[in-house]
Amino acid sequence: MARLAPCRPATGMVRFVDEQQRDPFTTWWHEPTFAAEGAGVTLMTDTITYAAPLGPLGRLAERAVLDTYLPRLVGERNEWLRRDLAHRPRKDAG
Repeated sequence: MARLAPCRPATGMVRFVDEQQRDPFTTWWHEPTFAAEGAGVTLMTDTITYAAPLGPLGRLAERAVLDTYLPRLVGERNEWLRRDLAHRPRKDAG
């Protein structure tokens, strides 16, 4: 179960935090940040902090699997999002 913290607009930037409240990770904190980069271009940056459960065994799983798997998963999600948004009309297009 996760909790989404409200968006907090900053100068030219929007962000929210997806923070795990219960299982499966000991810690899961995901902050996507969206910043305007120019005419019709937005840069999305993901910051993720996580810790697997089970102490030393979990740290081994992080190094063996999660440190490779999670960046790839987020990259695939971002590519899907980019393609999906490219097919939608822009709000400022009139």
